[in-house]
Amino acid sequence: MQSESSKGRAAWKGIVATIALVTVISSSAWVLTDTGNSEVAPAFRIEAALPSDCLLHLSYDGVMAAKNCRSLALAQLWEEPQMKNFVKPGLSMLNEVTGEMEAQLGEMGFTMQDVEALAKGRITATLVDFAMPDPNRPPVVDVVITLDLASNQELVGRLSQFVSGMVENQMGVAPTQVDINGHVGIQVDLDGLPVTWAAAGGHLIAGTNVATLGAVLDRVKAGAGTGGLIENAEFSTAMKRCAPYGHVGWVYANVRKALATVKASPAGEDSDFQEFMGIMSLLGVDSFGSIGYGMGFEGRAIVERMHVSMPDGAKGLYKHMPLAQGELRTASMAPRESFLYEGFLIDLHGLAKSGMEALAAYDQSMADDV
Repeated sequence: MQSESSKGRAAWKGIVATIALVTVISSSAWVLTDTGNSEVAPAFRIEAALPSDCLLHLSYDGVMAAKNCRSLALAQLWEEPQMKNFVKPGLSMLNEVTGEMEAQLGEMGFTMQDVEALAKGRITATLVDFAMPDPNRPPVVDVVITLDLASNQELVGRLSQFVSGMVENQMGVAPTQVDINGHVGIQVDLDGLPVTWAAAGGHLIAGTNVATLGAVLDRVKAGAGTGGLIENAEFSTAMKRCAPYGHVGWVYANVRKALATVKASPAGEDSDFQEFMGIMSLLGVDSFGSIGYGMGFEGRAIVERMHVSMPDGAKGLYKHMPLAQGELRTASMAPRESFLYEGFLIDLHGLAKSGMEALAAYDQSMADDV
């Protein structure tokens, strides 16, 4: 027999999965069929409201960014008469599904226009901080999740009410109204983890730490355009280099703070962790400041970029991976219409030497066998 907590987790996952599925289906159809122009980047970015030293930040910029995929050669096939005939049966099925979905949405108090607005929204998930007071128990996490629907405050309010109702109906736990620094919020206990959310303008913001959530709500309502995570030099540099506005999704990780947090916890005294950190030191990973990654559509290409902030860039394996300057010499060998082309430089002799040093530090007998 399932425990109440297991049922609660399953119900919560069902709520999230339902919203995600509806959003994905509507997003796909809207990207392929809408002919409007992309909107201008909003002046306010949620990063200005987040703490400056966040550990991990993920962003999905919605279909407004994904619409740039229309310039891809693959996407241009959509306009070919043969392709239109080929996908016609599939579109008919999609229309039928959409009709059924519209009826179901109506029962929940939503319309397809609401779903389209949701698809255009921006979603972020941020790990602000974590603590590991007991290595035998899960860490205590401070997480903030945001949904930005621009100026659609009415839809944000209905979404908040809908989630509250779903939690009560599916989990059997009545959400409670709480005060968050003067903001009205809703809170529910998920197996011992209190999750609180509140509407702020066109944002729906949820978090696991009320103090952090209150500070974020204050800055969102004030329309802060500077400060917060945006003022973090490593974050801003990483985003400028690997995820300019218009990218579909991107990730930022504060490696330095994450390692320092674990080292300072009881888990940092564990021999296995210390051995692991010894290997990371030889590889040079312990000198990482942060990592940024972004993916988007630029012209006819799907572009991915990664940026590593590494003050000691000549340390460990990475000194054997010099950055290529200018165009790679083999670029002229690739066919003009190549689907994918990558290139990199590696000092194999130096890489092998450093790799063996790292292996020997971990297990000398294994290194001897190699």
